[in-house]
Amino acid sequence: MQFNDRGIMIAVILIVLVGGGIFTLWWWRLADKWANAEQRRFRKAGLRPGDEPKRVVLKGFENRGPADKEPGRQP
Repeated sequence: MQFNDRGIMIAVILIVLVGGGIFTLWWWRLADKWANAEQRRFRKAGLRPGDEPKRVVLKGFENRGPADKEPGRQP
């Protein structure tokens, strides 16, 4: 291996290490923004860990409401 080849190899390794470090820090920053947005979204909905979620009651088919009382429509 000649000196010129070794210099290119060292330069490529340094570029990969520095670029990888910068990319990792940028990715963590982006992930933190996403996580903070998710925390705000679920905190508003009342879905924090340990809390019970809001209960949603669905009516059965028999109890649909005024739409079932249309004239000419049979249950």
